[in-house]
Amino acid sequence: MELFKGLKEKQEFEQAQAAFNAWNQQYEELQKALNLLKQGGDFTNSSINLQKGEGVYIQVHNVSLLGEVKSAGHYVSGHQGVSIPIGSLGGRSIRYNVGRSKGHYVAGATHEASVDTGQLFVTNTRIVFVGNKKTTVIPIPTVVSANVASGTLTVSSSKLTKTLRIWIGTELEEWVSEWIKLALAINSEGPEKVIDDLTNQIVELEAAKPKDPTHPNGL
Repeated sequence: MELFKGLKEKQEFEQAQAAFNAWNQQYEELQKALNLLKQGGDFTNSSINLQKGEGVYIQVHNVSLLGEVKSAGHYVSGHQGVSIPIGSLGGRSIRYNVGRSKGHYVAGATHEASVDTGQLFVTNTRIVFVGNKKTTVIPIPTVVSANVASGTLTVSSSKLTKTLRIWIGTELEEWVSEWIKLALAINSEGPEKVIDDLTNQIVELEAAKPKDPTHPNGL
């Protein structure tokens, strides 16, 4: 019985520890986000040339710009078909060929693939992809839609003729998605409104703080 009791207590401790760690991580991330929004972003980031009053919210390394790539085409040879004798003329056999065709070229299929690699920046004024081949800049006010799914950031902008698609990986998609939403919200609602909303979220999170199982008083 003591063995089962000890096992149960261990499981309860591990569950309580996991719940507290998850809460603490969320709390720290919200606090960092709030501080960064109050500052207007990171003005010390030297990876890109910042405009006046521009600050970096997030920087993601080793991302891939996706684009349409055409596979190599191939040549399909013709075939002789079937030769059918239909009579003779002047002692010579006359035959009729059925199904004969000439060779032809088949173009390669188009598919999506990585066309460039680099870094992604989300600032208080722009979404910027800095690649090894080229740089793409999207001002926040021109963003029509932006979402992250299956590890890919998709941004439509009135400035671009094509949709921007960037592979960021599934591990970062939620984090990038939240910062994109914050950047868009600040543009549409103003920084004060977003900061107030984030402050309220932190207050609500503090009220729901679970007990720390490693602390003697559980605080």
